[in-house]
Amino acid sequence: MESQSLTKPSEIPVQSRGMYLGKPSFQAVYVDEGPKIDGDLNDKVWNRAMPAGDLLQTFPEDNASGTQPTEFRILYDKENLYIGIWCFQDNHADITANAGNLADAGNDDHALVILDTFRDQRNAYAFIVTPNSLKADLLIGDQGRMQNMDWDTIWNAKCGIHDWGWAAEIVIPFKSISFDEDSSTWGINLRRVLKKNGEVQDWANARSGVDPANAAQAGTITGLKNLKQGLGLDVLPFVTGTYTDDRTTGDDEFKADGGLDLRYRINPKTTAYLSINTDFADVEADVRQFNFTRFNQSFPEKRDFFLEDAGMFHFPSDGLSPYYSRKIGLSETGEIVPIHFAAKITSNQKNYNFGLMDVLIDSPEGERNIFVGRVRKNLKNGSTIGLLSTFGDPRSNENGYSVGTDYQFINGEFMGDKSLGTKAWVLGTANEAQTDSEIKISYGAETIFKGRELTLVGAYSEVPENFNPPLGYVMRDDYRKYRFAGSYVPRHEDVEWLNVSIHDYDLEIYTDTGNTLS
Repeated sequence: MESQSLTKPSEIPVQSRGMYLGKPSFQAVYVDEGPKIDGDLNDKVWNRAMPAGDLLQTFPEDNASGTQPTEFRILYDKENLYIGIWCFQDNHADITANAGNLADAGNDDHALVILDTFRDQRNAYAFIVTPNSLKADLLIGDQGRMQNMDWDTIWNAKCGIHDWGWAAEIVIPFKSISFDEDSSTWGINLRRVLKKNGEVQDWANARSGVDPANAAQAGTITGLKNLKQGLGLDVLPFVTGTYTDDRTTGDDEFKADGGLDLRYRINPKTTAYLSINTDFADVEADVRQFNFTRFNQSFPEKRDFFLEDAGMFHFPSDGLSPYYSRKIGLSETGEIVPIHFAAKITSNQKNYNFGLMDVLIDSPEGERNIFVGRVRKNLKNGSTIGLLSTFGDPRSNENGYSVGTDYQFINGEFMGDKSLGTKAWVLGTANEAQTDSEIKISYGAETIFKGRELTLVGAYSEVPENFNPPLGYVMRDDYRKYRFAGSYVPRHEDVEWLNVSIHDYDLEIYTDTGNTLS
């Protein structure tokens, strides 16, 4: 391929151009030595990479070329994947880059890269960068239904603002992500957001009714040959010590402690985790929240052991969860409860995936054993059926268990260019720690339709009185919830000063299980 000027848009091959309906494709190129990651994109090695781009608008227009060109290229060597993104801008003063921290990064221009490394069209990694080199990563599961922002892996990105626009250079070590070593093709998608005019551009299946986090709608990148993750063994031992000297009594005391965290990739699709005497020293503190409602609060998980492959244990219930990892190793007031031993194995196969976890925790009354199991069968057309079970109560010596089943379906090509998703779940639980320890059943269903201008949502869920999964979370009990929502976003192409208008309607009706409004 002839060298192109990297400060001007390239000629994009037809198969690598953004598509309204379809999955574009391009090839990654192997290099002996990767580019320097400095946000300039002026390293000559980028000339060897195949360009992809010509992203299409999904907002405010639909099925229209982006007002500003965008292209990207991918290189790789033995250890890393390199992604270069050219965000061209006629007037670089129109680039919005004001945020100084991640909390405000969503108000700036940014680019989002989705990587489906197993090409299972369900799970993916996401990497986000802004012109000021702010970066974020997240895990995506269940075709975008589950998004874990607390996941944090090792990667780097440098961005820079130039006369022609802004550039992003990303490097991702292969050791930081899981992938199928026997496959040379991954799923990939790119989104660019221009805050100045509110424009959103996508590369693959660029339609307003499609979420780019839905890996089933991603394009493909080929040519990723002979990738290796090495032994796949990460060992993190720790030792802590405290020394106390009481000048009043003359007593002194030294206490030492230690433990081990281990992660081993048995094969590219199966990973085992082990934690002995789990260390909480480096866990970020919770953000203080004031709860003036009568409903229970939910806090995000921040411990590495529980964050790893957390999506494997996700259950799509509404307002509750049979598995809430924050109950393990933490008291109701947030105080640490020692975890003596924790083991977990997860596997993501073509036709099914599963996760098993067993934890041994301490308590004043003695050790307690906690178990969680999850299995899902991948059916045709993006649907799944699953089962989740838990056993044990981390805050009681009594027995408790939950068993639930769920069905999920997403059709990203419904009626051609629309999207239809539905989910249904049933969950039963029994908790001997409660006076009322008989089995309680909760259930619900939801359907979402997304079109170019119209979104419709219908949902129903029911939670009985005293419903309290021993290892789960419940916002409230004893209710029936009816939800009807719609959003109409017409484009006004004939009005110069108005791109779109947004009309939202959202009705939620709550009754108790006796049908009295609550």
